[in-house]
Amino acid sequence: MIKKGTHGAYSWFQLNNDYLSSLIFGVQELVVGKYVAIVAYDGEPYRLRSDEIKAGWQQTNSVALSPVVQRPLELPVNQFDEWYIFPRLTPFMIKESFINYGGFSLSDKKMDNPFLSKAYQKKLNEHSVTGSAKEERFWKQLELVEPETYIAETDKLIIVTSNQDLVKRLDHYFSSKALSVTGKNRFSNKIRETFQNLPKKI
Repeated sequence: MIKKGTHGAYSWFQLNNDYLSSLIFGVQELVVGKYVAIVAYDGEPYRLRSDEIKAGWQQTNSVALSPVVQRPLELPVNQFDEWYIFPRLTPFMIKESFINYGGFSLSDKKMDNPFLSKAYQKKLNEHSVTGSAKEERFWKQLELVEPETYIAETDKLIIVTSNQDLVKRLDHYFSSKALSVTGKNRFSNKIRETFQNLPKKI
């Protein structure tokens, strides 16, 4: 399921069961011709190898900054990754990484469900308030750093961008993926029905 929204100049997408590697393969214009600042790689700062430094990567404190990306599929990708992407080099300072916050989301809402007990709703809403505080800090940092695009893979995939051409491209990309999955499910269901309707051996 995909969730979408806007915040100031930024549009955001949030998905379950999707991956950064698949996204970069499918929408390479997110990074081609741009600089990628890797804040987290598998939940930790990415430490550059000597060959990467020779290729033009820079290490600034805990952030690994790429040269202009020409071959996006060669970017280091793991799980629990966090990227800030810039069309040009500008000074920036990233104070907080959000990748290791369990359940971090851009769509936390307070729950008011008459079918759930008040005690259970209170417990869920306490988590929501905490999440909302993190979300507020996230947006403040993003507006200070001013990347074109932010991408994070946690238990979900989060993409935030101010580039409206990329917003349209992402809308098309995710719509095409959804149609592809729907088509595969229909095909699988058809095969299942065919086998179920075959005459049974006695």
